[in-house]
Amino acid sequence: MKLILSKKQSIFLKLILISILLIISIFLLLYLQLVFNLNIIFSHFFYFPIIITCIWWKYKGMILSCLLCLLLVFVPIGVSINFFYSVLIENALRSIAMLSIGFVVSFLSNRLSREEEVHRAYDELFFFRALLIHDMNNILQGIRSASELYFLYKDDSKIEGNIDELLEIIFNQCNKGFELISNVRKLSDLEIQKQKLETVEVKTCIQDAIKFVKNNYISRNLEISVEPSNREFQVRANELLFDVFTNILTNAVKYNDNPIVKVLVKIHRVLRKDSWFVRLEFIDNGIGISDNIKKIIFMNGKSEAKRSRGMGFGMSLVKKIIRSYNGKIWIEDNVEGDYSKGTNVNLLIPES
Repeated sequence: MKLILSKKQSIFLKLILISILLIISIFLLLYLQLVFNLNIIFSHFFYFPIIITCIWWKYKGMILSCLLCLLLVFVPIGVSINFFYSVLIENALRSIAMLSIGFVVSFLSNRLSREEEVHRAYDELFFFRALLIHDMNNILQGIRSASELYFLYKDDSKIEGNIDELLEIIFNQCNKGFELISNVRKLSDLEIQKQKLETVEVKTCIQDAIKFVKNNYISRNLEISVEPSNREFQVRANELLFDVFTNILTNAVKYNDNPIVKVLVKIHRVLRKDSWFVRLEFIDNGIGISDNIKKIIFMNGKSEAKRSRGMGFGMSLVKKIIRSYNGKIWIEDNVEGDYSKGTNVNLLIPES
């Protein structure tokens, strides 16, 4: 399992690395001056922390460049006053060079970041366009075909039962359309604004999702259970956790050819790198997910959306939501090496 780091932990590790580089740079500078008595300021030692800092924090990294320039000016005082005056101009030039390097790296890093955002936004737009065209076309085609059959046979009393099935098809296709539009909106919101997190009780949210899915698939025989059933689990999430659960459960129903759809939701606490998480396993008896689809199911590409038969879009939403919680999602087979025996969707969400 890959290491999961929160934003604060990531910043802390970066600060430690920068501090180590600074300590090494200052030590080498003083060592060469005090031990070897060299009247040279090796300012290029500072280039490494400056470049890395400006790449990570862009223009905010210029703060380090300014501080190092001040340090460069005052370090020689402890060695020799005459030496300080003799190299004052050189130090000023070196400081200008360090500031220039910091500015150039910050500018390029910021520019590259913006270009990446533009490309990502273009890819997202292309994805939404392709998905809406592809899936909405299928949905409307289903509604059209069922409607044509309904008007053709509505006055035929011999096939009254089939008429009800046609109406159910139309109703289900309409629900799929609403679900598709809702997912597009939520994915867009996740890209535009940072989601606020709060304490969410997992069991209650799962029960609400189970009720929602059962109402949408009245004609299917669903057996969805939760273990343990008598404990509460709280995570750092928000109202979008409901969408995570409904998407996973909906896929378990849609891609299941068995007369009885069985889904077991297991919940337990796990410790990862000194932090507690709540792990959820959604184990179903469906048709399973092949290894090829597992690799692309969370991707936001037009080809991936088609190849995963629409499932990839819902799972893309799920992954984005889980990542906004600083969590993790992955898929396993119920029976290792045989994906056709069902799927186990795993979630790892930080505990509240």
